[in-house]
Amino acid sequence: QDIRHFMVDICRKIIFKTCRQSFEAKIARSKKRVACSPKLLNGRPSNPEPCDEGANRATANIANAICGRRSLKNFDMTYNHFMNKKIVAVILLLMMLPQPAYALEGDHSSTNYVFPFSKIPVTYPRDHIGYPAADVEGCYARVLAPTAGIVTQRHIRDKWVKEVDAPGTRGGKTVTIVGDDNVRYFFSHLGRVKVRVGQRVAPGDWIGVMGSSGNARVTRCHTHFGISRICPLAEAYLLQGEIWPQQYLDAWREGKQLSPRREVAKNANSDPQGCIRSRADSRAASPRSVGG
Repeated sequence: QDIRHFMVDICRKIIFKTCRQSFEAKIARSKKRVACSPKLLNGRPSNPEPCDEGANRATANIANAICGRRSLKNFDMTYNHFMNKKIVAVILLLMMLPQPAYALEGDHSSTNYVFPFSKIPVTYPRDHIGYPAADVEGCYARVLAPTAGIVTQRHIRDKWVKEVDAPGTRGGKTVTIVGDDNVRYFFSHLGRVKVRVGQRVAPGDWIGVMGSSGNARVTRCHTHFGISRICPLAEAYLLQGEIWPQQYLDAWREGKQLSPRREVAKNANSDPQGCIRSRADSRAASPRSVGG
């Protein structure tokens, strides 16, 4: 319905502009002075005198519509004389087109953020060992998409073995989302994954459950949350976290729309080789994503 209202509004604006141009053209051709000028002064006609008797009837109707500001109902009665039928056909066709499926799941026209945990109260420390990230605690809390985006990676099998402790398996079950804000969001140590690769998610969509997969089996139940730039090739170390997410979690919990996009872009500009370096380190350690 919003798209239809938008298109109707556009259609009316085009009609109004077309009518006004046609009105001015007819005046120029006939060289007859029409007192009801489309030029307004402080919202009123510059000359309040009635239109000339010799003016074309349709021209007079448009002049009255412009100067008298008739209702859209009366105004619509005259536009067919001036509106290009092809333009009308195109606009009507656009209005009839179905909306994309993901538009039914949420509004993606602008970037919105939500606190990505629900059902169970959660806490998170202000620091993290080794790099910027947050270990969110609140066992079995629902994990939600913080913003609209696409699921680009997931791991649904926990392959971590304590005796081996391979870096590529420490994260256990994971989900990676590339947001519409050009920021990457990473969740690991999940107990359950509820999305598939390529799936479109809206802010607040349920993507998993906090758990103890990976090396969280010997530490504590939690979800590792990392925010980073988007790298063109697979890598793991930047994926785990590049900026501190705590201030954004705080803001989203309070309902504030604070975006990490600017900070992520600033980091990328100051360290343009970050993705290349992370990929080299990741391949040396393991071909699979590393958890926190």
